[in-house]
Amino acid sequence: MPESLEFTLPGHTSELYLLLNADYTVSVLNEDKGAPTGEIGTWTNVYDQSVVVNLPNRGATYTANFRYSLKPEIQASQYDGLKCGSYEAFTSHCDETMVGIKFNSDKMIQCWVGY
Repeated sequence: MPESLEFTLPGHTSELYLLLNADYTVSVLNEDKGAPTGEIGTWTNVYDQSVVVNLPNRGATYTANFRYSLKPEIQASQYDGLKCGSYEAFTSHCDETMVGIKFNSDKMIQCWVGY
C-alpha cells in the first residue's frame, strides 16, 4: 500500500462554508453547519462528474470534479485499458470533490478544496 501524501496549497488560505440547496441556490454560512449569512449564489452539476458554484457578490466561480477512486480489485496491469466509460472500475464519492479551480472577476485563478 503506498504511503499517504500530504497536499498543501501555497499562499493565503481561508475557509468558506456553503450549503447547496435543493433549489440550486447556495447559502454562505457563518461557520461549518452554521447559520446563513444572507449571501447567496447558485450551483449546478455538470453531468454526474463535477459541480460549479457561482457567488456573484464575491465575483467568484468555483468548479471541481467529484472525487472517485479505483476499486481495490483493479490491478496495475489493467490501467492501460481504463477509459472514461470504465464506470465498473471506479467508486464515486459524490459527497466530496477533488481540488478545484476558483475563478475571480479580476481574472485571478486559485485552487480550492471542497469536502
